[in-house]
Amino acid sequence: MATDDGSSPSGSLSARESQKIKRRRLHGACDGCRRKKSDSAKMPQNQCSNCLAVNGQCTHEIPRQPKKKETQQAYIQSLEERLERLEHFIQTAHPDKDIDQLIEGPMEHYRDIPPLESYSSGNLSELKYTLPHSISGSNDQPETSKSTIVTVKDDPSEADDLAHIALAEHLSHLSIDTLERFFGQSSAFMFAKDAATIKSEMTGISNKLTGGNFRRPVFWDMRPWEREAAMSQTLSYVYPEDDLLRSLVSIYFEKANHFLPVLHRPTFEKSLSLGQHLWDSSFGMTVLLVCALASRYSQDPRVLVDGDDSCLSSGWRYFVQVPIHRNALLYSSTIYDLQYYCLAIIYLIGTSIPNAAWNILGLGIRYAIEKGAHRRKGTSEKPNAEEELLKRAFWSLVCIDRLMSSFLGRPCIIQDEDFDVDYPVECDDEYWYPDDPDQAFKQPPGKPSTITAFICHLRLCDILAYTLRTLYSTKKSKILTGLIGNEWEHRIVAELDSSMNKWKDSLPSFLTWDPERRDAVFFHLSAGLHSTYHYVQIQIHRPFLTKQSDQSFPSLAMCTNAARSCSHLLEATLARGLRVFPNILMAAFASGLVMLLNVWGNNRSGLLDTTKEMANIQICINVLKESERR
Repeated sequence: MATDDGSSPSGSLSARESQKIKRRRLHGACDGCRRKKSDSAKMPQNQCSNCLAVNGQCTHEIPRQPKKKETQQAYIQSLEERLERLEHFIQTAHPDKDIDQLIEGPMEHYRDIPPLESYSSGNLSELKYTLPHSISGSNDQPETSKSTIVTVKDDPSEADDLAHIALAEHLSHLSIDTLERFFGQSSAFMFAKDAATIKSEMTGISNKLTGGNFRRPVFWDMRPWEREAAMSQTLSYVYPEDDLLRSLVSIYFEKANHFLPVLHRPTFEKSLSLGQHLWDSSFGMTVLLVCALASRYSQDPRVLVDGDDSCLSSGWRYFVQVPIHRNALLYSSTIYDLQYYCLAIIYLIGTSIPNAAWNILGLGIRYAIEKGAHRRKGTSEKPNAEEELLKRAFWSLVCIDRLMSSFLGRPCIIQDEDFDVDYPVECDDEYWYPDDPDQAFKQPPGKPSTITAFICHLRLCDILAYTLRTLYSTKKSKILTGLIGNEWEHRIVAELDSSMNKWKDSLPSFLTWDPERRDAVFFHLSAGLHSTYHYVQIQIHRPFLTKQSDQSFPSLAMCTNAARSCSHLLEATLARGLRVFPNILMAAFASGLVMLLNVWGNNRSGLLDTTKEMANIQICINVLKESERR
């Protein structure tokens, strides 16, 4: 049936259906049309019919939203980049593993793989505890430290980090008295080398320095009066009699060098047998300091100053002969100077002028830095005696720095981020020069190394240094590093406790504490290690003993347990002949004070067995008394 306008019902239905069809949005529409899905994209000059009808402004300012396909492609590309970085990171952390097996294998494979932070910078196969994380930012971001530095061959920053090696090679061609002095990236020497390299690239002329054409001897060479001052100091040393000298050297290597292995015994004894100390004053001063330290364990009256009946002058007659700062240091320093400072510090701590040890420590570290002892030499370098002795001297200075700084309440002279040198090779002295050159600096499998104890102690000193920089830092330092609020101390303490537990769990069996251990060397090494361990535990929790905090009670319990354990350890050490080192005295002093605080705090409650606690305190006093004898 027809309608009034002449159209059929079916035609009207088709018109209504066509109006319901969804209109497609065309690209390039104006801002208003993009909301109304209008026709701006196909109109002249992109002016849509809606805007023309109302005589409005047709604008195109709203940015076009990316297509779904485009966002998916960008997301996929970002995932691929992250996956590539992750694969590179895993391959770096586990170079001996097949990455395909790691990714596609079952979860059981991951349980046998230690985390990245458990590796040291020097050897990725060497297990190491996790350093505490920095909490200045996100809790998930670990602090960059030398324990997490890995060598990546294709990392562009690697060349910059080792640029000092190339600079030393560059300067070696120049006739100037650099004398193996270290110059870093910010130095003017590095700037000049970079400029010479750019010149070579632009001109094609080699940048190898000869100095023949532009050398200025009047400024580059030491003046006669300067050389005279450096070389004029005549040092005439008086050594012990031959029998006493041999005895003191034997005592030193038996009782002192194991815990702070500054010297290499075969090299030292060979030089001594050749009489090098008689014509080389540099080696001679090392010999005298060995005699001075060994005198404290000797019963020979010849080591005492004439007229001294107290035995407190043991070794002074040898120590006092060597000037603290030789004139020759105006020209250059040697490995013997670094060894001298290491030994002199230990000796002075046991005198009535221990304050001088702190100043000498500063000199020693400065001279070590000048020789570049604080920087790594690259992964291709094979161990050699000179470099190993340099590393031993430097790490000994760092160890002393951490302990003295904590005991005196002073900032460390050198911070962890200032050096990246590898640890000494875990190889005992007798395996440096084997008959087979290919086996040099390789410890026989299954044979414990005394150097392992030294490295474990250095790792413990890392935790102590972190403690000093956080819990004992100034207010200014805490603000600058983001250590603000009420919760940061709890997080720091929790992280430090975790690091301490991991350190203890990582100890090899021959260094765990066993009061019945028969091997005297490893017994005393273990005693020294665990004394420092308990001392660091006390240092971590000590700040909460004297202030109102919800951390006070658990910290008191931790300190008290550490102090009691330390006293029991010291009792066993006293029974087998105490070997006095600064860390032993610091641990005894701190443990005694903690237990005294515990006695005074629980005196009224009656819950503490004061008799037993006082017996533990007496052990600490006995250790201090024993150290007074020499």
